[in-house]
Amino acid sequence: MNRKRIVFSTLLFLFFNCEHSTEVVETRDLESAVRENLIIHNGEEIPRQLVDIAEQKRILILGETHYIQEHQEFVSKLLQRLHAEGYRIFLIETFHAFSWMVADYVFGEIDYLPDHIRFFDNYWLEAIRNFNANLEDTEKIKFFYMDVNHWRDNFISSLLEIEKILGGQPLFDGIKSRQIDSPNYKSALLTLSNTISQNAAMYKTEWGNKWYERINEMIDVEIKSSNFRTSRDDNLREATMFDIIQSRIPENRNIKVAINCGSHHAQKNGLMGPKIKWITPYLNEIYPDDIYSIAFIGIKGERKSSFSDPNVIEFNLIRETSNNDLIRIIGVEAGPNMATLPLESSVFNKNVRVTYVSGSTFHLSPASQFDALITYPRVSILNSMSAHDYN
Repeated sequence: MNRKRIVFSTLLFLFFNCEHSTEVVETRDLESAVRENLIIHNGEEIPRQLVDIAEQKRILILGETHYIQEHQEFVSKLLQRLHAEGYRIFLIETFHAFSWMVADYVFGEIDYLPDHIRFFDNYWLEAIRNFNANLEDTEKIKFFYMDVNHWRDNFISSLLEIEKILGGQPLFDGIKSRQIDSPNYKSALLTLSNTISQNAAMYKTEWGNKWYERINEMIDVEIKSSNFRTSRDDNLREATMFDIIQSRIPENRNIKVAINCGSHHAQKNGLMGPKIKWITPYLNEIYPDDIYSIAFIGIKGERKSSFSDPNVIEFNLIRETSNNDLIRIIGVEAGPNMATLPLESSVFNKNVRVTYVSGSTFHLSPASQFDALITYPRVSILNSMSAHDYN
């Protein structure tokens, strides 16, 4: 490769990886800003500063690396601590079709969950259910799912679970007999939706208002999910997730909401991943002063690239990254502890090197992307993934 090509390639790399700032921070200035602002704590402790911030906000967005045990443990403690500050609603990025099941489970209204739900979410489902056990219904934390139905059989499987409660529903037979995601399936979904809406009084009497609303919402989300599954349009997925989230945000500003999702979805600006409109910019348009977005990062440990991958990826960001990488600097400063870094210093508005996940380094303004970073010194794969089966 000749010199001109090298220079051109370098310019392209900088253009596509430097977002919102072209001013590069000196390593010593970055280290100084981290030391001055870093809050070091253990996994059992919720920093007072984080509680104070959450108290001032209405919507807390928690951007995770998926399938991490320590994250479910810490967030469960965080939700219980923030209960006193008004946090009563918790939404997570899992299949919407089963939202009613987890909602009823954490309220103690049902005792059974399918294995595939426990596979992904067992720890915090049990933690929130136990926390709710001695509370009045108005004080309990509500737990919902807010993603599209990625698996083709999610919706039908959920209908079968509903029939165990409501009894057999001949109304559902038409949709159950169609090939999922075929034109006939989508047509049957629309017919089902119209039939229920046109006979609202009858079905509200037969099912009760709660189930009428649930089933209507399930059908609406499955229509959008089917369109996503056939188009793979990520913008459609984000818009659907936003609609679900917004439907759960109450008008009462004293009732606050925590949303757990992958860190890409938690970005205030889409500086990594596909160039689409993520859910946090959607929320910022409606609630511009009420949002606080946090990215959670493991410094070292184990992770999976996908839930079905049998392989375990071992990583150590301190060893794998350069001395001027923001996450490495945090990891070195925090040592064996967790750490919370509010990105309020002007230094974090400038272009810095950031490695959120092993092998994926960005040059960007972290404060343009998130409001804070929280690091775990060592992470491991969810215990529930070895105790339960997703099939």
